[in-house]
Formats: sequence, C-alpha cells, structure tokens
Amino acid sequence: MFDPVCYSMARDISSATDHDIFILNGDLERPLDFHFLRFITKHKEESKALLILVTPGGDADVAYRIARHLQDFYEEFSVFVSGWCKSAGTLCAIGANRIIMSTEGELGPLDVQLGRKDDLIGYGSGLEIEAALGALKGYTFNHFEGTMLEIISKSEGRVSVNTAAQIAANLTVGLFSEIYSQIDPAKVGEIARSMMIARDYGARLASHSDNLIGGEDSLSLLVSSYCSHSFVIDFREARKIFNSLERPDDALSALQTALGRVALFPAPEAILECLSKIETVSTENDHGPQNDEEGIGGEQQAIKDNLREGGRQDGEDTP
Repeated sequence: MFDPVCYSMARDISSATDHDIFILNGDLERPLDFHFLRFITKHKEESKALLILVTPGGDADVAYRIARHLQDFYEEFSVFVSGWCKSAGTLCAIGANRIIMSTEGELGPLDVQLGRKDDLIGYGSGLEIEAALGALKGYTFNHFEGTMLEIISKSEGRVSVNTAAQIAANLTVGLFSEIYSQIDPAKVGEIARSMMIARDYGARLASHSDNLIGGEDSLSLLVSSYCSHSFVIDFREARKIFNSLERPDDALSALQTALGRVALFPAPEAILECLSKIETVSTENDHGPQNDEEGIGGEQQAIKDNLREGGRQDGEDTP
C-alpha cells in the first residue's frame, strides 16, 4: 500500500515506544467499525496503540465504537492528528489518552451530519440548523424591540408601552410567521437528539481517557459553541480543550512526511493499515509483497471490497 520506507520508519517508532501503529483514513461510516474491530484484534502486538486518523467525519456511532475498542483493547492509545480530523474524528480523539497534533493537523466541532431533502446537495450540518434558528430568534426579537421603541418614540409617549408592545408583536408575527411555519419540529427534535448523542458519547469516552480540560464544559464547547462544521480547531485552540496535547517528535514527523497526502487529506475510499507489524511487509526489495493477495496489499483490498459490498464477509451479512 505504502512505500516500504513508511513501514520501516513505523517499525522503528514501534520498537522505541512499544506502540502498535495504525493509520485510518476516510469517512467514518458503517460498516467500517466492524472491519476496524476485527483488524485491530488481528494485528495487536504491543500494549499501547497509536492511531493516525484522517477523516472528514461521519457517523458518531462508528467513531464511538472505534475509540471504545481501542480503550478496551489497549492499556493506552494515542491519536495522531496529522491532517484533517473533523467532527466524528474529534469524537474519536476524545477517547485517546494522548493527542499528537502536527502543524497541518486540525480538529473540528462535534457536529452531526444530516441528510438533506435534495440528495444532490448531500448532507447538511446540525450546527447550520442551530445557527439558523439562533439567527432567526435574534432577528425576530430585534424587530419586535425596534418597532416597539420606534412607536413610543414617534408618538412622543402618547402611546403606552403595552399598546406599543401589542402593535409591535402583531407586526412581528405577521412578518415572521411565514418563515416559522416552514420549520419542521420533527427535524428540530432530530437535531437535538443527534447533538445529545455526540455529547453523551463524548462524556463516556472522556471519563476513561481523562483528557478533557473542564469535562462537561469542554464537551459543551465542542458540541454547540463553534459557529460552523468546518471551524478549524488547531493546536492553539485545542490546548484550551485537552490536557494531554503535544507536537510530534522528529521520527513521527518524518513518518508523516513519508506518508504524503494520505496523512493530510481524506481518501475517496477508506484506508486501514497496520504500519508497524513486521511480518506484513517484505523489506528485501522496494516493491513490498510479491503476491498482492498476501500481506498488507491483499488485506487492504479485502477491506475495500467488503466496504463496497456493505460489509458482507464470508457469504454472511455484517451485523
């Protein structure tokens, strides 16, 4: 899958730090979590794990299962944020005992992605809906307040506050009622539940990793305090949120450079590799395994095939 140099560098880091080193790149969507659990179980050799995670986000359930499995399966696990690690990726990082973030690394708010009615547009953001409702509330109140004060001012006090308020209320209702009538209460409830799921998963993962400064306050910040799904949480911002946050050392920075774009940007298809397992890669030449059905090449292809088929494996449906 990667240049043999990458595996050699990862093995050196593994030997020096007693970490299994994995890379996961792609959308966190079902059934990736099932493949991840099986893959990690198969390749475990050390007591600690380092996950290089690159993702635009995805399903909170998937992120939770990945982080929970690493918590249960290893004495300690770290997440290396080498590039994009957004939304559900941030949820996964909350479960880590240690977060390593490169200069290019960026986390994002604990946002949820919601299907739009128009499939051509794709997915919307829970934060977009919350921001729209907040803005509409602000516009409505400002219109009411401004109208009421203007009536009182122009009447030079001859119109009472109660009368001015009633007139302003009627005008405001008439202006904004058509907009509010288009709001779907079920959709608002779905958003609220989805944001609550992100918060509850984060609380459970954080209770194990103990890596959130301020606990619930930091979760609230990540869930609802940022203005957009794409908001960049860089190293300086992340220092306000996480207890254990550090820059990569020279060896890990060199591995990031050797991995190239796959360590920075999400791939169109999910990539899951164990970089540190010695027997999976031949170092006798520059071409890796001679037979692509063996070693990492064949295993990676099997994962891709299973993801395309919706998780079918050995003739059975994935749960």
